[in-house]
Amino acid sequence: MGVFPTHETSLSVSNFSLKNTLNHVLRLRRGLRTYLTAKWLLFWLKTRYRRPLESVIAVNYFTDTLILRNTRGALTGGSVKLHHLQRKYPNSTNHFSILYLVSSALPPHAPILAAWAKSNGIKIILNQDGVAYSAWTQNYKEINKELTTLISLADLVIFQSSFCQLAAKRFLPAVPASARILPNCADLDEFKPGRPPLPLKKGAPIRLLVSGTHHHRERIVIPLLAMKHLLTLGTCTQLVIAGPMAWHDATSDIDQEIRTLGLHDSVSLLGNFSQQQAPSIYQSADIFLHLKYKDPCPTTVIEAIACGLPVVALNSGGIPELINDDCGVLLHVEDSWETMIYPTAEHVAKAITRIVVDYPNLSRAARIYAEKHFGSTNWVEQHTNEFKNLLKL
Repeated sequence: MGVFPTHETSLSVSNFSLKNTLNHVLRLRRGLRTYLTAKWLLFWLKTRYRRPLESVIAVNYFTDTLILRNTRGALTGGSVKLHHLQRKYPNSTNHFSILYLVSSALPPHAPILAAWAKSNGIKIILNQDGVAYSAWTQNYKEINKELTTLISLADLVIFQSSFCQLAAKRFLPAVPASARILPNCADLDEFKPGRPPLPLKKGAPIRLLVSGTHHHRERIVIPLLAMKHLLTLGTCTQLVIAGPMAWHDATSDIDQEIRTLGLHDSVSLLGNFSQQQAPSIYQSADIFLHLKYKDPCPTTVIEAIACGLPVVALNSGGIPELINDDCGVLLHVEDSWETMIYPTAEHVAKAITRIVVDYPNLSRAARIYAEKHFGSTNWVEQHTNEFKNLLKL
């Protein structure tokens, strides 16, 4: 027994000694450098950590404090969540009773941290989004091993959607000690409509937005092809692509695609943007396109509807739990874990046209839905309740 348990392991605090931790690192990772790094990390934790007062909620996110406080730099979905939470519970470096980890923004050696926390009686919360699978990455088994370990060690797993929980049951052979579903959120005071939900002006270009970290080119190419299709029907559009494109040689690839389609005057590549810039980016658009397959719980969709943007997305992953027919159009795609499946450009173009026809109602409904379900204030309050329950306060 040790600190990298499987679903067959019976857990107890005695399993998580310093010696067992290091032995498992050496055996499973098979790397002296990793072993020495883990040994240094545990020594650092042992010398720095001091137990807080029992009546105090003190949280450590084990990430760079500058990232937590930063709104001017680019933040990923995981970092955004911590940004909301640390406003009420600032990162407590040396005195903490809760270790809070986000599966999409894990620190290095996260299982080692969790094992150390377990051995010191610190409560562990894992905010869990998706899992790895063969259509997404060839390295999915190794990624899922780490997630399985963390779920085994966690006192509470917060799944971001029902889809996240179902995916974990399918791919991660671990049963959490306690679990609940809590979707991501947005600051509704920052992410809000920039104008009243009026009909779109006839003859004016429809302003489309694609935002996030784009790992697959289809998220960009299909909107471009949809723009071209709409142009042949006499409908002009403009597209802003916000966020990094993460596949090999992506910028030159998309530049060539834009030139080939003759859309160079209608497409803007924004690249990385800060959380401070994000609201104005959404507010400058009319419709949000999100074509990621099996996306677990994208914060960018929540931020979009909070700004009153109707959404064109796929009826896969956790998306159907974030928007309904009043907020936009969900395009049907087949369900598969072995391959990514996308809609045709023509279907995306038709969805855009449907939204334009009923734009004021959809825009208004999107904001109302965000206010009802995804406010950051309520999200933080839900965490406060969970913290109190874990610490028996």
